[in-house]
Amino acid sequence: MRKLILLLLFIPLVCIGQKINKDSNGYTEVVEVELSKKDIHQKINEWIALNYKSAQDVIQLNKEYKLVIKGNFTFSTAYLQGLTYGVRNTLTFSIRDNKFKIDLTPTSMFDKSTMKDSPLPDLKQYMKEIQDEEEFKIIFRRNVITRVQNTYDYSDKKTIKNIDNQLTSEFLSKLYNEKKQTFANWDKAIESTFKSIKDYVSKSEDDDEEIPITEQLKTPPPAPEIIEIVEDEEEIEETIIESTETDQEEIVEEVPIFPGCERVKESKRSECFQEKMNKHISKHFKYPEEAQILGIQGRVFVMFTIGSDGSIINIRTRGPSKILEDEAKRIITKLPQMTPGRKRGRAIRFPISIPIDFKLQ
Repeated sequence: MRKLILLLLFIPLVCIGQKINKDSNGYTEVVEVELSKKDIHQKINEWIALNYKSAQDVIQLNKEYKLVIKGNFTFSTAYLQGLTYGVRNTLTFSIRDNKFKIDLTPTSMFDKSTMKDSPLPDLKQYMKEIQDEEEFKIIFRRNVITRVQNTYDYSDKKTIKNIDNQLTSEFLSKLYNEKKQTFANWDKAIESTFKSIKDYVSKSEDDDEEIPITEQLKTPPPAPEIIEIVEDEEEIEETIIESTETDQEEIVEEVPIFPGCERVKESKRSECFQEKMNKHISKHFKYPEEAQILGIQGRVFVMFTIGSDGSIINIRTRGPSKILEDEAKRIITKLPQMTPGRKRGRAIRFPISIPIDFKLQ
């Protein structure tokens, strides 16, 4: 009998979860566990303390029979190079003896790289079943045609011909597979949140196994102002020009000079360089028509070097789409010959990094 009692002490608590139910408002699951109402309440509070920087900031209601918190989780899209989104949600725990119910209601989401909120329809689409591939192709094509006709003065015949030349079956199949994977990433993030809660609540006091903790979302400091290209907007933010040199002893005595800044005081040349760069990008910028049709936007980082002879070399780009990357590269290739930077009286190669935002109206 004593052996039987000792054996029972090391058996983990039984936790039986029903299937996660999904509707247009959110997700629900009822979980059965061999714990009292008080113990379940305590376990959930512990889970909150482990998963959030400040429990007091997220808890909205804390009763033995009910807990409500403002939660969050992250997920990544599969489109293009992928974007990571933070998803704000309300988590409600309804507690009874030997069972509790989890209600997760997503309320908004935001791009973690910019901290900008996304439109509500972007969030709501993931709470519906994804359509089949043929239906997706028909709807996507129709939406693109409508968007272009509402934006540009194209005849129906010309619009449809131009769009169909770009929306090939292969392209649409690739886009559908990316959408399908994005929906799978969303579902996985939801399931991970539910699993984290259930695993912790069902964890025995004698169980040393680590329960994975979901990621805490921390609001980063405001991003520095960077140049933002907006169609039909005259106002342009300041460009950030930064050297990628890392050696503290490599001191550049003279930064490169943009044509037209030669007579400017040395202390003002960097400011003049930025102003000229802004004007150059604004002058040569053209939002690719294909990107407009497909609704592609985002930030492109352009890295290049002003050579020791003042020429522009080693142009590299990183962004959400090759279409936008190519446009950013085209703009930089049109830069004029510069006066090179100098160190110890000698002309040097000077690396520069510029982020450019492409934004659709």
